[in-house]
Amino acid sequence: MKLKAMTLNVDERQVRRLDRIARETRIPKSELVREGIDLAIRKYEDGRITADFRNLVDQTIRDDSRLLKRLKDA
Repeated sequence: MKLKAMTLNVDERQVRRLDRIARETRIPKSELVREGIDLAIRKYEDGRITADFRNLVDQTIRDDSRLLKRLKDA
């Protein structure tokens, strides 16, 4: 995995907690931050409606509309 440098602003409380966790677990802070980013990505992507899903819903609505029209006209 190729890494890219970033600059982040975090509050002092977060820094203290991150320092403590890194010290206690011996996991580098950069690795902990990457893990946190992965968790945030999963959190927000899991609830996202993808274009494929939206297209499927739109197609289903069109199909249902056609069927309802046929039933009404029958």
